[in-house]
Amino acid sequence: MNLTNTKEEFLSNYRNKQRFIIELSKRLNEEGIATFHVDADADVRIVTTALESATKTTTVVIGEDTDLLILLLHYCNEKIEEIYMRIEPKAQKGGKIWNIAKLKKMLGKNLCDSLLFGHAFLRCDTTSKPFGKGKAMALKLLNTNVQFQRLSKVFYLPTSSIEEIDAAGESAMCIVYGGLPTDDIAFLRYTIFKKKVSNASVAKSIKPEELPPTKGSVKFHSRRVYLQIQMWLGVTTMKETDWGWFMNDRLFFPNTTDLPPAPKEILKMIKCGCNGSCVSCCNVKHTFEQDEDEAL
Repeated sequence: MNLTNTKEEFLSNYRNKQRFIIELSKRLNEEGIATFHVDADADVRIVTTALESATKTTTVVIGEDTDLLILLLHYCNEKIEEIYMRIEPKAQKGGKIWNIAKLKKMLGKNLCDSLLFGHAFLRCDTTSKPFGKGKAMALKLLNTNVQFQRLSKVFYLPTSSIEEIDAAGESAMCIVYGGLPTDDIAFLRYTIFKKKVSNASVAKSIKPEELPPTKGSVKFHSRRVYLQIQMWLGVTTMKETDWGWFMNDRLFFPNTTDLPPAPKEILKMIKCGCNGSCVSCCNVKHTFEQDEDEAL
């Protein structure tokens, strides 16, 4: 049948997307073009296949996903020279092509080896973005902040424990928000809140998304970052539900926090239309959870 909605709307349905991939693969195979199917994230397979091809002939990876560029910079070695990544222009605008070997040489090996952490910690396809903190900040910290560089190494070790990941992630998030790695994220959140209150005008409200994430949020965020980096490094034995995800109706959803929406003392002060306890009030709970998601 003819498609009457947009490509984005059609592919947002995972069943549509999977069926489309299957049919496209059949047609490509009929034309003599090899295709591969992977159970999880295909980015690593795309990159390793491209690098294997680049040892024999000039290879171009065509895609729009920043994950591909980051992985190519991480995995590309000095033996590979002729490999490129190309982003097709949209509406006759944009479009870029990078020589991966030259770009890696320009950035430096040490930075490229840390890019997986910087990319995942400040948002990739499977992790959240701290509000207002972009990729330029990640590059700057990886280039100039020795403590941030040290903390990033914890996420590359297959032997790191959950406790080590939680601690390293909280320290790294404190650095992102201008604090010290020895700070407690809850105290830093409170300190920044007080500063914003003292500087705010009467007409201006304090936006919770501008504050550092809560301790519960950054903990699960750090675990998802670690899981994603280990997957990029080829580890396939980790259970998603042990690292910041839960499953519902065969789909994975991120754990946002394991903390209550607010201290009991504050909840007692909130007036709502609930006849029962404010702790169980849906409206109050939804409001805080929404702010939590926007903050991280």
